[in-house]
Amino acid sequence: MNRRPCGTNAAYQWHVKHGEEPCGPCRDAHSAYGRAHRAGKIPPRRTAECGTQEGYMHHRFSDTPPCGPCLEVHAAHCREWRAKRKRAAALDATWAEVLAETVRAA
Repeated sequence: MNRRPCGTNAAYQWHVKHGEEPCGPCRDAHSAYGRAHRAGKIPPRRTAECGTQEGYMHHRFSDTPPCGPCLEVHAAHCREWRAKRKRAAALDATWAEVLAETVRAA
């Protein structure tokens, strides 16, 4: 449990996530954060760049169709993942053969 100290927006979010009633200092901090955000004093969150795996995932989670560069990067990522899995499966099969030979020899 990584709880932030009370009196911060993060602690307010923690209270809410865990079904608790936020304490006074946390409510005040959350209100101040909201005011600052609406006034443009809070910088926007970092957005994922297109043409990266992170950009592809951003498309997925925001329900927008992935652009061409993101699709290409994701396809390459999937090819690499499948190749790793194939190598791991071949290694598992090799170990299974070694184990079977060891059992037969015993």
